[in-house]
Amino acid sequence: IVGNRWVKDQRAYIVRVGESVYKISWTEPTGTDVSLIVNLGDKLFHGTIFFPRWVINNPEKTVCFQNDHIPLMMSYRDTGPAYPTEVIDEFATITFVRDCGANNDDVIACAASELPKNFPENLR
Repeated sequence: IVGNRWVKDQRAYIVRVGESVYKISWTEPTGTDVSLIVNLGDKLFHGTIFFPRWVINNPEKTVCFQNDHIPLMMSYRDTGPAYPTEVIDEFATITFVRDCGANNDDVIACAASELPKNFPENLR
C-alpha cells in the first residue's frame, strides 16, 4: 500500500539476538513502527509493520521521499487517527546479501520506481 515510500537518516535500533540473527526496529515520521528479524544463517527475513489508521486510510499521502516532507508527515501523524493499528506480518527468503559499507548513500538513492534499467529484475 505504500510502495515507493522512503525516508533516510532516521534512528534505527539494531541488535544481534543470536548467531547470524539481527533485529532492526524503528519508528517512521508517519508514526509507522517497523520491526525486522534478519536471519542470515537460514536466509530468512521476518518483518512486522504497525501502520497507524491514517496511513491505511490514506496511503497516497506517504508515497514520497519523506525527508522532503518531514513536518507534513508529522502533522498527518499527530492528526491521526492512530487506531485501530493495522499489523502486517510477513516472511521472506533472503536471496542476495552484499556489504556496501557504512554510510553509503548509494544504497538507498531513489524510490523503487526509479531504479536503473540495469537493476536485476528479481531484486526490484
